[in-house]
Amino acid sequence: MAIIYCNGYFASLDKPYCPDSDYGVYTTILLEDAKVYFLEEHLRRLSMHAKKLTLEKTINKNELLQLIEKNKAMKGKWRIRVMITAKMVLATIQKEENLQADKISLCTYQKPWISANSQLKTLATFNRLKLLKHANEKGFSDCITFDENKNILETSIANIFWIKDNMFYYPDSKLNYLKGITLSFAIDVARKMGLIVQSGAYKLSQLEDADVFYCNSMKKVLPVIRVENVKYLKNSVTQIEFIHHFCSMAKAHSTCFALKTQKS
Repeated sequence: MAIIYCNGYFASLDKPYCPDSDYGVYTTILLEDAKVYFLEEHLRRLSMHAKKLTLEKTINKNELLQLIEKNKAMKGKWRIRVMITAKMVLATIQKEENLQADKISLCTYQKPWISANSQLKTLATFNRLKLLKHANEKGFSDCITFDENKNILETSIANIFWIKDNMFYYPDSKLNYLKGITLSFAIDVARKMGLIVQSGAYKLSQLEDADVFYCNSMKKVLPVIRVENVKYLKNSVTQIEFIHHFCSMAKAHSTCFALKTQKS
């Protein structure tokens, strides 16, 4: 039975909580082998997005670290999720059983996917899980979404970027998608590697002969080995090198903690 945090209190919960409204914001944070990744960045964005929806509640770093401690989440990979609605601040933690670092295949969802507050991480984005189901039913890991002009946006649960001819490309953050914390950090990594960073409005054809990457908070950065309707992806040593640099540099953005010894 998991321990949750709700409005300043810790309690036991034996089933997942489902919000009764889409009006709220959330964030998902990776906890892996006693390290919480990008904790400050996630809490800062969560607070900023909550204020844009005029939600005043918040949660702090120490409360989340207490949640980790109470769940004895010292080893393995865990998903921390924090939700803010008009009624509550809720934080949950769940063990991730699927530890396989997959290589990603992406299909394309050709209908424009436009939603309100698309640049905020709102509870309404949970509706995107049906896109993930659509991709899985077709035999793909996820699907790429586009705007009304067929510009690449993101996938159902992740951002994408690509490297080609020493240049790092990603969709313009002014487009209708959520530029995630992991993508923002990947951009920093690219600059430190000496890559030329370029954002813009890109069509699917731009992925031809490129090293394509998939990234979010839980997966970090993974190589894309196949994209529907793209004849050739490069899949070169560049993918290995970039992921190595990303993981090495991300360690500096992790918060370590130690669980207290529990007396029997």
